[in-house]
Amino acid sequence: MIKGKVVYLAGPITGIPDYRALFQKAEDRALIQFQARVVLNPAALPGGLEHAAYMRICIPMISEADCVLLLPGWRKSTGSQMEFSFARENGKQIYEFDYFSHSPRLRPLTLGSEA
Repeated sequence: MIKGKVVYLAGPITGIPDYRALFQKAEDRALIQFQARVVLNPAALPGGLEHAAYMRICIPMISEADCVLLLPGWRKSTGSQMEFSFARENGKQIYEFDYFSHSPRLRPLTLGSEA
């Protein structure tokens, strides 16, 4: 599914105290268990910017990705919803990524399955 691909991680950041550790775990699993070639991790960006500035940085990152991995909680995140919409509008492969379990899973999202 994502082996050898450039992937972007989309998930909640605002209001999540340990978001960096959660995104790092997702990045590690994408690289090691699913053999992604490159993981674009927005949680690695420095703090201190406004939400709109982060979105202006992250949307072009999605443009460079082959696919987007939606992390748990993405449906409740304004930024993740924006990232999802951009990815869908630009024909990116999109997966829900359950990386918490002992056997992480990728579930493809197709048009109409995001509800």
